[in-house]
Amino acid sequence: MKIQVVEYVPKTIQGEGPFAGQIVQLVRFSKCNLECIWCDTREKMNSPTVEIDTRDLIKRGLPIVVTGGEPTIAPEFEDLLAILCSSEHPTYVETNGLRFYSSWLRKFPDVTWIISPKLRSSNNDPYPEQRLQELLSVLGSPHIFLKFVISDPDRDFQDPMFRRFVGDIINGHLFLQPADNDIDIYRKMIVEGPEYGRYTLQLHKIGGLL
Repeated sequence: MKIQVVEYVPKTIQGEGPFAGQIVQLVRFSKCNLECIWCDTREKMNSPTVEIDTRDLIKRGLPIVVTGGEPTIAPEFEDLLAILCSSEHPTYVETNGLRFYSSWLRKFPDVTWIISPKLRSSNNDPYPEQRLQELLSVLGSPHIFLKFVISDPDRDFQDPMFRRFVGDIINGHLFLQPADNDIDIYRKMIVEGPEYGRYTLQLHKIGGLL
């Protein structure tokens, strides 16, 4: 299967979340269904697309990170996951969760989901209640990780969505990172945030990758 993406990196590091530091392949789809004020991939999403063959991804052997933009809105998304799962290839999907469906855990059992719900400080509308319930229903799965980008600790740690999610997530499955790798925000997060989160920076930015 051939797919159109705006970026393919055959060897890089996973820069954030539960697999930070791991050598991976990166597949980036264009377009997004949100507009975050601190988005760090907006320019890449408007880049010309390139064609890649899923057979080449599998042959390479490295875990595959599927990201965006928002990959779940890409027409090829489910077909791509089906192919990767049929080969039992390690696959990590980064999504904002607005179009995540709990049935995908059964449909794509080899996929790990890094869901990054966007808080109100991102300048997006609150998530619809139906979407929140869908996400809340899967927080006990070992295949689900939550990642929150924090731009205003005073506001974000009191955000109703943040408070609903963090109480149900499995220990070790909550990741918190500052917007733009801002060290001042990072320090404040550590002082004011929950004790059971993992506080991380984006390694690929520190290393000058991507």
